[in-house]
Amino acid sequence: MSSTTTNALPLPFIGVRMHENRTPTGRRTSTPAKHAALYFAYGRDKQAQQEGKQRGEWLAPDGRVQAHGEVMAWAKQEARDHRYTCQAILSVPQGKLTPEQFCRAMGHGNEINDWRLMAHQDSQHSHAHVLFFRDKRLDKETFLAWQNDVRSELARLEQQSLGDRAAQQDLELDLPQSRKASLSWQQ
Repeated sequence: MSSTTTNALPLPFIGVRMHENRTPTGRRTSTPAKHAALYFAYGRDKQAQQEGKQRGEWLAPDGRVQAHGEVMAWAKQEARDHRYTCQAILSVPQGKLTPEQFCRAMGHGNEINDWRLMAHQDSQHSHAHVLFFRDKRLDKETFLAWQNDVRSELARLEQQSLGDRAAQQDLELDLPQSRKASLSWQQ
Protein backbone atom coordinates (compact mmCIF):
# COMPACT_ATOMS: atom_id res chain seq x y z
CA MET A 1 0.00 0.00 0.00
CA SER A 2 1.23 3.47 -0.69
CA SER A 3 1.97 5.97 2.06
CA THR A 4 -1.51 7.48 1.66
CA THR A 5 -4.86 5.77 1.67
CA THR A 6 -7.73 6.32 -0.69
CA ASN A 7 -9.83 9.42 -0.02
CA ALA A 8 -6.69 11.05 1.44
CA LEU A 9 -7.30 9.93 5.03
CA PRO A 10 -4.46 10.69 7.43
CA LEU A 11 -2.39 7.59 8.17
CA PRO A 12 -2.91 5.67 11.40
CA PHE A 13 -0.39 6.53 14.09
CA ILE A 14 1.91 3.85 15.49
CA GLY A 15 4.44 4.58 18.19
CA VAL A 16 6.65 2.39 20.37
CA ARG A 17 8.52 3.09 23.59
CA MET A 18 11.05 0.68 25.02
CA HIS A 19 12.10 0.49 28.67
CA GLU A 20 14.96 -1.58 29.98
CA ASN A 21 13.92 -4.11 32.63
CA ARG A 22 16.83 -3.25 34.90
CA THR A 23 17.19 -1.20 38.06
CA PRO A 24 19.92 1.46 38.29
CA THR A 25 22.12 -1.19 39.94
CA GLY A 26 21.57 -3.64 37.07
CA ARG A 27 19.12 -6.03 38.76
CA ARG A 28 16.21 -7.42 36.77
CA THR A 29 12.86 -5.76 37.39
CA SER A 30 9.31 -6.00 36.13
CA THR A 31 8.40 -2.46 37.22
CA PRO A 32 8.21 -0.95 33.68
CA ALA A 33 5.85 -3.75 32.61
CA LYS A 34 3.70 -3.40 35.72
CA HIS A 35 3.37 0.37 35.27
CA ALA A 36 2.47 0.00 31.58
CA ALA A 37 -0.15 -2.71 32.20
CA LEU A 38 -1.77 -0.72 35.01
CA TYR A 39 -1.90 2.43 32.89
CA PHE A 40 -3.35 0.56 29.90
CA ALA A 41 -6.05 -1.01 32.09
CA TYR A 42 -6.99 1.92 34.35
CA GLY A 43 -5.40 5.09 33.04
CA ARG A 44 -4.47 7.48 35.81
CA ASP A 45 -7.71 6.83 37.72
CA LYS A 46 -6.65 5.38 41.09
CA GLN A 47 -10.28 4.85 42.12
CA ALA A 48 -11.00 2.80 38.97
CA GLN A 49 -7.95 0.69 39.80
CA GLN A 50 -9.13 0.16 43.39
CA GLU A 51 -12.60 -0.78 42.16
CA GLY A 52 -11.26 -2.94 39.32
CA LYS A 53 -13.06 -0.91 36.62
CA GLN A 54 -10.92 -1.41 33.54
CA ARG A 55 -11.09 0.81 30.45
CA GLY A 56 -11.40 -2.25 28.23
CA GLU A 57 -10.58 -5.93 27.96
CA TRP A 58 -7.16 -7.48 27.52
CA LEU A 59 -6.80 -9.48 24.32
CA ALA A 60 -4.10 -12.00 23.43
CA PRO A 61 -2.77 -12.53 19.87
CA ASP A 62 -5.34 -15.28 19.27
CA GLY A 63 -8.15 -12.85 20.18
CA ARG A 64 -8.94 -14.49 23.52
CA VAL A 65 -9.99 -12.17 26.35
CA GLN A 66 -7.63 -12.41 29.30
CA ALA A 67 -8.23 -11.43 32.91
CA HIS A 68 -6.16 -8.55 34.25
CA GLY A 69 -4.47 -10.87 36.77
CA GLU A 70 -3.41 -13.21 33.95
CA VAL A 71 -1.88 -10.31 32.04
CA MET A 72 -0.07 -9.01 35.12
CA ALA A 73 1.44 -12.47 35.79
CA TRP A 74 2.40 -12.82 32.12
CA ALA A 75 3.96 -9.33 32.08
CA LYS A 76 5.95 -9.99 35.26
CA GLN A 77 7.39 -13.23 33.88
CA GLU A 78 8.11 -11.79 30.42
CA ALA A 79 9.84 -8.75 31.94
CA ARG A 80 12.11 -11.00 33.96
CA ASP A 81 12.86 -13.16 30.90
CA HIS A 82 13.49 -10.29 28.46
CA ARG A 83 15.66 -7.21 28.57
CA TYR A 84 13.06 -4.72 27.27
CA THR A 85 9.42 -3.91 27.95
CA CYS A 86 7.84 -2.38 24.86
CA GLN A 87 4.73 -0.23 24.81
CA ALA A 88 3.04 0.44 21.50
CA ILE A 89 0.11 2.65 20.68
CA LEU A 90 -1.99 2.16 17.56
CA SER A 91 -4.39 4.97 16.70
CA VAL A 92 -6.71 5.62 13.78
CA PRO A 93 -7.63 9.25 13.13
CA GLN A 94 -11.24 8.84 12.00
CA GLY A 95 -12.59 5.30 12.18
CA LYS A 96 -13.90 3.48 15.22
CA LEU A 97 -12.15 0.12 15.35
CA THR A 98 -13.08 -2.75 17.63
CA PRO A 99 -10.53 -4.46 19.87
CA GLU A 100 -10.70 -7.45 17.52
CA GLN A 101 -9.79 -5.24 14.56
CA PHE A 102 -6.76 -3.90 16.41
CA CYS A 103 -5.77 -7.52 17.12
CA ARG A 104 -6.14 -8.36 13.44
CA ALA A 105 -3.87 -5.43 12.52
CA MET A 106 -1.26 -6.53 15.09
CA GLY A 107 -1.34 -9.99 13.51
CA HIS A 108 -0.07 -8.48 10.27
CA GLY A 109 3.19 -7.43 11.90
CA ASN A 110 5.32 -10.57 11.74
CA GLU A 111 8.16 -9.23 13.88
CA ILE A 112 6.11 -9.19 17.11
CA ASN A 113 4.23 -12.40 17.89
CA ASP A 114 3.49 -12.44 21.63
CA TRP A 115 1.70 -9.41 23.03
CA ARG A 116 -1.33 -8.25 24.99
CA LEU A 117 -3.58 -5.46 23.78
CA MET A 118 -6.23 -3.20 25.28
CA ALA A 119 -8.33 -0.97 23.01
CA HIS A 120 -9.92 2.27 24.16
CA GLN A 121 -12.61 4.60 22.87
CA ASP A 122 -12.04 7.16 25.63
CA SER A 123 -10.37 9.84 23.56
CA GLN A 124 -10.91 11.65 20.27
CA HIS A 125 -9.29 8.79 18.36
CA SER A 126 -9.96 5.07 18.54
CA HIS A 127 -6.72 3.53 19.82
CA ALA A 128 -5.13 0.47 21.38
CA HIS A 129 -2.19 -0.02 23.72
CA VAL A 130 0.02 -3.04 23.16
CA LEU A 131 2.49 -4.58 25.60
CA PHE A 132 5.28 -6.87 24.36
CA PHE A 133 8.83 -7.85 25.28
CA ARG A 134 12.15 -8.22 23.50
CA ASP A 135 15.74 -9.16 24.27
CA LYS A 136 17.13 -6.63 21.80
CA ARG A 137 16.00 -3.15 20.86
CA LEU A 138 13.96 -2.87 17.69
CA ASP A 139 16.36 -1.70 15.00
CA LYS A 140 15.07 0.90 12.57
CA GLU A 141 14.62 -1.49 9.64
CA THR A 142 12.67 -4.06 11.70
CA PHE A 143 10.52 -1.35 13.29
CA LEU A 144 9.70 0.28 9.94
CA ALA A 145 8.75 -3.07 8.36
CA TRP A 146 6.50 -3.93 11.32
CA GLN A 147 5.03 -0.41 11.40
CA ASN A 148 4.26 -0.50 7.67
CA ASP A 149 2.54 -3.91 7.88
CA VAL A 150 0.39 -2.95 10.87
CA ARG A 151 -0.33 0.56 9.56
CA SER A 152 -1.49 -0.79 6.19
CA GLU A 153 -3.97 -3.12 7.87
CA LEU A 154 -5.17 -0.39 10.25
CA ALA A 155 -5.75 1.92 7.27
CA ARG A 156 -7.70 -0.80 5.46
CA LEU A 157 -9.82 -1.54 8.53
CA GLU A 158 -10.39 2.16 9.18
CA GLN A 159 -11.52 2.71 5.58
CA GLN A 160 -13.89 -0.26 5.95
CA SER A 161 -15.20 1.13 9.26
CA LEU A 162 -15.84 4.54 7.73
CA GLY A 163 -17.66 2.95 4.79
CA ASP A 164 -19.82 0.89 7.16
CA ARG A 165 -20.58 3.97 9.26
CA ALA A 166 -21.51 6.02 6.16
CA ALA A 167 -23.84 3.25 4.96
CA GLN A 168 -25.48 3.13 8.40
CA GLN A 169 -25.94 6.92 8.42
CA ASP A 170 -27.48 6.79 4.94
CA LEU A 171 -29.87 4.11 6.16
CA GLU A 172 -30.83 6.21 9.19
CA LEU A 173 -31.39 9.30 7.01
CA ASP A 174 -33.55 7.32 4.61
CA LEU A 175 -35.61 5.68 7.32
CA PRO A 176 -37.79 8.68 8.29
CA GLN A 177 -38.67 9.36 4.65
CA SER A 178 -39.57 5.72 4.03
CA ARG A 179 -41.82 5.83 7.10
CA LYS A 180 -43.41 9.02 5.77
CA ALA A 181 -43.97 7.40 2.39
CA SER A 182 -45.54 4.29 3.91
CA LEU A 183 -47.79 6.45 6.12
CA SER A 184 -48.96 8.57 3.17
CA TRP A 185 -49.59 5.45 1.10
CA GLN A 186 -51.74 3.95 3.87
CA GLN A 187 -53.95 7.06 4.10
